[in-house]
Amino acid sequence: MTYRTDFAIKLIGSLVFGLIAPLISILIYSVSQGIAGWTLYQLLILQGTMTFVIGTEGLLFGMLSWDTMESVREGRYDLELIRPIKPMTLATAKGPNLDLLSGQILGATIIIISAIKSNTHFSLQSTLLYLMLIVLGIIFLFALRACVGAFSFWFVRTWSLVHLMDTIKDIGRNPISIFGPGGLILFSFFIPIGVASFYPAQALFGRINILLLIPVAISVFAFLGLSILIWRLAIKKYSSAGG
Repeated sequence: MTYRTDFAIKLIGSLVFGLIAPLISILIYSVSQGIAGWTLYQLLILQGTMTFVIGTEGLLFGMLSWDTMESVREGRYDLELIRPIKPMTLATAKGPNLDLLSGQILGATIIIISAIKSNTHFSLQSTLLYLMLIVLGIIFLFALRACVGAFSFWFVRTWSLVHLMDTIKDIGRNPISIFGPGGLILFSFFIPIGVASFYPAQALFGRINILLLIPVAISVFAFLGLSILIWRLAIKKYSSAGG
């Protein structure tokens, strides 16, 4: 907030970038039947959900990867190691990253407008399941961010990993069913980005059973456990002065 113009530009940039996928979807549905099994407003709810989840995770934990990468690159991560708190806990607590506040606003706006336009009745059970899956989506994105931060201890220049993380997020802006059975399994249980948008949207539309929450939750927490393990192994490789 110190550099207000920079802050405002980043907010506007995030809003513009977040609108790209919905605008493309509107264009596609205006000239074709779109994605089979998905109406325009259902797809917009999915994309709005993904935008909201990305914005929420980034707002809460965005500094975990960015601050870690910068500290390791500049050789000042030693200051984190001598504090009386676990480094990952400290890095997680450094939020919020207010630059990503626009994601929450835009995502919520897209969801609400699309839900009203779709004229669909959402039951209490489907809404609760939707919210539970959103929480799991935030946890997965946090785990993904922790992996990127961890790799900075091995490879100082990890910007390509940030691009990979963004690519995975972009996958979540579409129904993962379009990638076929193999893609559905991959993005449900191995890299469960589907939990951030596809499954919450499916739950909201009453297309999945609450029992599906169990294997999806197991996959997310397994990925979280793996990311914590990678972090603990990677931090031992930190050698100061640029890694």
